[in-house]
Amino acid sequence: MIKEPETQEQVDEAIADYTNLLSNSGWKRFVAQVDANIEELQRQLEVGIENEKYNDLKRIRDKLKLLREMRNTPEKMISRLRSPETSVANPDPFETVLDLQKTQTVDKAKK
Repeated sequence: MIKEPETQEQVDEAIADYTNLLSNSGWKRFVAQVDANIEELQRQLEVGIENEKYNDLKRIRDKLKLLREMRNTPEKMISRLRSPETSVANPDPFETVLDLQKTQTVDKAKK
């Protein structure tokens, strides 16, 4: 597994690498081949294949999903690196004492 960038400099470097990959002729050739494969799989889903079974359709859908994910990997990585980390929402539906105090302070300030 690749280690995640820890500093802003490492993040910027990773973004630059993924951006450079997008303009690389080898990547463009790869994307063209993936796009052709996606079109063929979509055609197979629309038209069908001889003696197809449910498992065949499921396999085609899985391949299609995988190809789309591979094709968009650099863009996804750039987007993930640029977006700030989101905090995990608190699953507790009830407010804490601190939250209630903050709400009361805001309400008093409005009056």
